[in-house]
Parts: sequence; structure tokens; C-alpha cells
Amino acid sequence: MVKNSYLPQKIIALLLTGIMSVSLLVGCKDDNTSSTPLNSSEQYSSSTEATSTTYNSTTNAKTTAPTSSTTILTSTADTNNKDNDSSSNPTINTNKPSNSGNSGNSGHSSNIVKPSTTTKKTTTAAKTTKKPTTTTIKTDYKNPQNVATLKPDGEKPSKTTIRNKTTAQIVRNMGIGINLGNTFEATSNQAKTVTEFEQAWGSPVITKAMIKGIANEGFGVVRIPVAWSNMMDTGYNISSDYINRIKEVTDWAIDSGLYVIINLHWDGGWIANFPANETESMKKYTAIWTQISSAFKNYGDAVMFESMNEEGDWQDLWNRYGGSNTVKDGKKKAYALFNKINQKFVDIVRASGGNNAKRHLLIAGYVTDIDLTVDSLFKMPTDPAKRMALSIHYYNPSSFTIIENDESWAKARATWGTDADYKELEKYMTKLKTTFVDKGIPVIIGEMGVANTAFKTNGVRKSRDQLTNYNLAVMRSAYYKGMCPILWDTPDARSYYNRYSYTIRDKDLKQGIQQILKS
Repeated sequence: MVKNSYLPQKIIALLLTGIMSVSLLVGCKDDNTSSTPLNSSEQYSSSTEATSTTYNSTTNAKTTAPTSSTTILTSTADTNNKDNDSSSNPTINTNKPSNSGNSGNSGHSSNIVKPSTTTKKTTTAAKTTKKPTTTTIKTDYKNPQNVATLKPDGEKPSKTTIRNKTTAQIVRNMGIGINLGNTFEATSNQAKTVTEFEQAWGSPVITKAMIKGIANEGFGVVRIPVAWSNMMDTGYNISSDYINRIKEVTDWAIDSGLYVIINLHWDGGWIANFPANETESMKKYTAIWTQISSAFKNYGDAVMFESMNEEGDWQDLWNRYGGSNTVKDGKKKAYALFNKINQKFVDIVRASGGNNAKRHLLIAGYVTDIDLTVDSLFKMPTDPAKRMALSIHYYNPSSFTIIENDESWAKARATWGTDADYKELEKYMTKLKTTFVDKGIPVIIGEMGVANTAFKTNGVRKSRDQLTNYNLAVMRSAYYKGMCPILWDTPDARSYYNRYSYTIRDKDLKQGIQQILKS
């Protein structure tokens, strides 16, 4: 995901995504599970039964039984949320780029939202009752083959060694993660220094205590989105100060027991130029990953590289929403180009020396969209080390997770949890498992959750229990199927992780994550 303030094309994407979502709910045929070439020998096996745990959020007493629902006692008073952090948070006003980047989106991906101003919004919480209400999370596992049996092995990530572990085991050990969003991928026309870029979209300066708190709250991996062009000269040389800052935060994370995913994240949108100028774009891409690979080559398997974020929406080649080609064979050309970039990523890393010959790599799916990635035109790269995972994002339905106000194509939703909602979630998670996980390609859902753009619905703030209900349902479904879900989070007053108190704001979300990891 990228900051919603520079996403002018998201409206079109949301329109078509909404239409696609409606078609799913009325039972569209699931015919997109084409065979995908696999380049890994890793494979999960299936279990024979699924269980569900029920706990009371006050006593934390729990029982386990072979049922398909979990009940969480939550309070509509939303006492865990603070709309204002007490610490001072100096920021830089930014001149947003007019071109769009990809934001976190649904399983259909790239749900574009209107750009916002740089003025920080403040809202007044609606009056709520102190009487607790019960929220039921009912993930359906009627088919026991949907549940993965690979378990975490309990070992911490290694800072200096690439151990003899499969990528599937590394992904399993990651557990559930969180993004350090709107921080090192922040762009600004005014920022000049590392600190100014870091704070450009509202984040406080990242500290060791902040990172340690992420680990203490139960997360196993932190994804660090990075815009490497922020401090780069015309020859595509990245500032050593910028690289060293990312290394510093990475060191803090590993020392705290966390895995780290480092990526190339929107970066001003230049990857959109690939179809028009492939030679120069590939030159820049190669320069960036050559420098990253060199800087991190001696790190152990605690560090994973991710090829790119939500790329491939090249409408100058084909319209992925309507399916029409802009040029002859546009769709085939778009996929071929996308696959070529991913292959270049693997080739660069593997040839860069040090531990990179065996480093576990994260390959971006096509626009990180599930349906587009299960398309037979998408190919995983050839990797001599056979150490790759697939990156997918999940923000479905966008009417609940992305948009705040009603649009002409859909009404913004304040709630999620109908039978149709759960069926749609299970459909997509099962599709990922059967198409990739079961065939030896581990999956990391690099972004998921309710984005900060959708914390209100038509001016009324969503309740915390609705946010928690959705997030835990997605996490549970993904984790039970052997995947690693990573929560998208940004440094505002409605963030899930408070960067000032170093805690998860909602105790039910924290307890739910702990329960999933123990199941």
C-alpha cells in the first residue's frame, strides 16, 4: 500500500473491483486456477481436522473444540483506541506527485482512493455504550484439506547465517507480521535528509524501542517498505546514509527476534514507465537491487528481499479490469514484461555474493492480485536455490477496507461478517493454498487489513470490534492455510500499533493474534 494522498487512479480501480466483488458474491465460476510452473521442491501436507478456540477477553480463559467459530467479547466503548498520541510529531508538508502508485487493496487489488490533503484529520468518536457486545468470528473449515500441518519450529531468525531451512519453514516461523508503513517509502519534494523523508508522512523517527515493541506484542516479521529513489543521484546511486538507516532499523528488528522483509515500494511510480522505456527502467531497477544486495549480502536468513510492491497495472498494454488489450497481445506482453522483471531480481541477488546465493526471496504476484496471479501467464522465476515465496495482498471487499464514503459504484460498508463475506474470504485463501502452497510455493500476504482510509464510513467511525473481526478472520484463514499474513499499518491516531506506547491499541486484536499463533 502507498499513502492515499497520491492515488488519483484508485477510483477507477475501485469501480471495477467493486463490480468484480459483486460477481463473486453471486457465485461466479472459479476457473482461474490455471497450472503455474513451480520452481520449488517444498510442499505442505494436509491435516485431518480443524479446531477453534473460544476465549473471554477479560479472563482469557479458553477452550478448544472441533468447531468453526470463535467468540470474542469486545466492548463497543472502544476504550483501547486513542485518537491522539501524546508525543509531539513534527512533519513536513509534501507536494504530492500527480501520478498514482499502487495502494493496498483487495484480493482484486489496486483499489484506488481519492487523494487527501496534507492536513491531518481529526474525528470525534460517536457515543457508545459500556455494555459489552459479542463479535463472532466464524471461519469455516468444513474441508480439512484447507488446513496446513507445517508448524513453526521455534527457532529465532539468524542474523548472519543462512540455515538449512526451506522457505516454507521460514515463512511458517514468521507467524503474523506488521508493516512499517508510511515511513521509509514516504516521498516528498521538500525533504532532503533521511530523517525528513522518514517523517514526511507523519511517522515519528523510528527507534529501537519502537521495533522492540513490535516483537513484544507478538509479531514475528516486520515488512519495511522503502522508496530508494528518495536519496539517489542521476546515476542511480543510493545515498549511503539512506542505506545505513535501513540497515540500522533492520539490525534492531533482528536483535528483537523479528524477521525483516525489505522491498522496493512504489518509489515515486517510475516502474510504470517499463512498457514505454524498458531499457532505462531496467537499468534503474538493476542498479537499485545491485546496491541493496551488496549492502545486505552478509545478513542471515532473518532478511528477505521482495522484488517490488503492487506493480504491473500497465494500461498502456492492456486493461486488466475490462480485459481488453490496448495494443496487440497487450496482456501477454504485460505478463511477459512482469515475469522478466521478477527474473532479473532473482538473477541480480543470486549473483551478488555473500549469503545472497541462498537467501530466501519474495516474488511479487501480478499487481499482488490473487486472480491475476493465478493466471497461467504469471510465472515464478527460475531460481537455482529454489528458495522463493509469493507475495500477495488482500483488501477485500474494498467497500469495507478501502473507501470511506459512498461511491457511484458501491456503498461504503461499516460492517463485515455476512455468510457471503466469509465465503469470499475462504474462496480466495483456498485458491492461494491449492494453487501455490500445496504445490511448493509458500505465500506471504504482504499487506492485509482495513486501511486508515476506511476507518470511517460516511463520517461515522467504524467500531473497533468490526476492524478486529475482519483482521482476525483474514489472519486466521491465511495462517491456518500455511500462509503468513502481514497487517498494513501506518503512523496515525487510528493505527493498530501505537508507535509512542509501543503497544497494540486493541487488546482483543492482540489476544486474537496470540490465539491464532497457538492454535
